[in-house]
Amino acid sequence: MTDASVTDRVTQCHRRRGALLAAAICASLALGTAHARSADGYAARVAERLVADHQAVVETAGMLVDAVAGFCGGDGAREDAQAAYHATADAYMRVQWAAVGPAVPFDRGYRLNFWPDDSNAISRQLGRVASERPADLLDPDGIAAASVALQGLPALERLLFGQPAAAPGNYGCGLAEAITVNIVTIAEDLVEGWADPARQPGLSTDQAAVQTLLSASLTHLELIGDRKIARVVGPTAEDARPRRSEAWRSGRSLRNIAINLAALEAVWLDDGPDDLPALLQAADAASTAESLAAAMAKARGLAESLRDRTMEEASETAHAELLALSNDLYGVARILVHDVFPALGLTVGFNSVDGD
Repeated sequence: MTDASVTDRVTQCHRRRGALLAAAICASLALGTAHARSADGYAARVAERLVADHQAVVETAGMLVDAVAGFCGGDGAREDAQAAYHATADAYMRVQWAAVGPAVPFDRGYRLNFWPDDSNAISRQLGRVASERPADLLDPDGIAAASVALQGLPALERLLFGQPAAAPGNYGCGLAEAITVNIVTIAEDLVEGWADPARQPGLSTDQAAVQTLLSASLTHLELIGDRKIARVVGPTAEDARPRRSEAWRSGRSLRNIAINLAALEAVWLDDGPDDLPALLQAADAASTAESLAAAMAKARGLAESLRDRTMEEASETAHAELLALSNDLYGVARILVHDVFPALGLTVGFNSVDGD
């Protein structure tokens, strides 16, 4: 990407972020007002929260654009770009669970964060393009049309923390710059989508929206327990495969899990007139909300205690704690499947709790 192209794109990102923030605030206020103090407003409250949380992705990703451009232009350090990556990944982990609604069209969710990657497609494709150096991928429009494996945070992680390594003046740096702008664009689209009910497939009615959002959160909880923990740590420390974990190159696998769980706790247990405890109380199931809160607090507390370790270190020194965390998450899932969903008249599809 040329210096002029980078400058133009960065300027466009700043302008769009400012306008989008104002629009998002207005949309959030409208959503909150329209559904105030209504049990059926739970989905609107979650959508409002997702507008704000995706806006945080936009803001941090905008700073990531600047940091990577500075590093690649020789005016900033790799550590600055890595720190900006961590800030963006922190923001994204708060919304990773919401792989529904506007995350579905145009594969926005996968383009932002292609994981799990069981076939190692990201590394294979990055290695190929680093060798062939196609010029079209150095433009954000070109990268936006490329494979999902090349577009988002996992590809950028490899360029900033692993191989092929981005360095000032090389192809990897140009690719990293294009990826950062693409991340901002996708996040902006998600803000607009969560602010506009007409752009939320599967959330057309209050009941459908509650079903879709709670199902998505349950699915993500199971993914954390099964794919982010159990599949990685194995039954014994000798069986652990820490390089199967999410974002192991940047050392943030357990940090991701802690942020994920804090976000899910907010989705399930924020104490407002339209939040889930209020719905359960209205359904004569207040004790279910208390059980869910206690189980989730236990799991999140354990995740927070592991947060600052790498998965490799934790697999060796805290294997029992990792297994306990996976088991705690299984317990939270059982409460959702056997108590929360039935109390609200919702159905549960395939899930690992019942093994069906």
